[in-house]
Amino acid sequence: MAYAATGTNINSGKGIHFSHQDWEVACDNTRTCRAAGYQADDSDSFPVSVLFTRKAGAGQNVDGQLKLGSTDYVDGQPTPQSVHLFINSTSYGTVGLDSGLSGTLSALQIQALIAALAGHSVIQFKSGQDTWNLSGQGAAAVFLKMDDVQGRIDTTSALLRKGKKPEASVLPALPMTVVNWVKPVESSALKRLTKSVDLIQLKQEILAQTPKTDDHYCPVIWGEDVYTTANNEPALDIQPLSSHKLLASNLCWRGAYNEGYGYWVINTQKPYQPKLVTSGASDYADGVISGAQKGRGLGDCWSHEEWVWNGQQFIQTDESTTGMCRLVELGGAWDLPTRVAIVKKQVKK
Repeated sequence: MAYAATGTNINSGKGIHFSHQDWEVACDNTRTCRAAGYQADDSDSFPVSVLFTRKAGAGQNVDGQLKLGSTDYVDGQPTPQSVHLFINSTSYGTVGLDSGLSGTLSALQIQALIAALAGHSVIQFKSGQDTWNLSGQGAAAVFLKMDDVQGRIDTTSALLRKGKKPEASVLPALPMTVVNWVKPVESSALKRLTKSVDLIQLKQEILAQTPKTDDHYCPVIWGEDVYTTANNEPALDIQPLSSHKLLASNLCWRGAYNEGYGYWVINTQKPYQPKLVTSGASDYADGVISGAQKGRGLGDCWSHEEWVWNGQQFIQTDESTTGMCRLVELGGAWDLPTRVAIVKKQVKK
């Protein structure tokens, strides 16, 4: 299958995630890209992952990290202090490992790995009789996407498709979004406002303004799944944000090992005009809505999101995953963001 360079556009709000076979790449809204590869999904090899990180702009080198599997789900999983890198049976030196079985790849190892992964090579990390096999399936497509996002195709610094275009022609890094976090002030007056909300009308407005789409998934509110209070009123929770805005929340959905809550910013008086922030959150505290969802019950892969109150609205400041579900580490192997931001310390208001 051929993968064409399409001039992928990343604006200041969101990046991209692309995966193919045993490799994936996440490029955030600053154009920093992180490519991760793993053992073959159908292999009996010990879990292993390599991460390549490159910032946007001219003169940026590729950093490389290695992580061996450290979960209790793999029988006989060894815990060496170092491993040898072999490419097609040729040694490329050792990689020292910390207590978490993570290590930093040298510049020579990174260069050799990228060249090998672009072709058809056998890549192994060894310690004694133990072997970790890194798959190259999908790496070429991922490297091409990474170069595409950073504008490196046909330049001298491209990972995959090098050309004669000068390094100065690559796309620059984009500035990181800056969000001022405003911690909502609690007062007796604001608490009274939260108690005065007509929950029946609010639910009616939410139903009218929350379309039934994957991005607004809330079967509890739609009446397709029932979780209500004992007196059968909508189980909406109201918390203060400011003298003009409140935050309404309600369970939206439940799965086998995840659940998602919907959060709406509403007016303090009728009409409430609810504006949905997300229907997949996990928690709220002090002006920060956060979401963490397992990719599967084992907990070796997660997705994370965060929204911060700036005094007027919630701004998304984080969107990321921990990589593929390959039993590398409980909690996930890496941090692969597609949205990043600088959140300034709280501003009193």
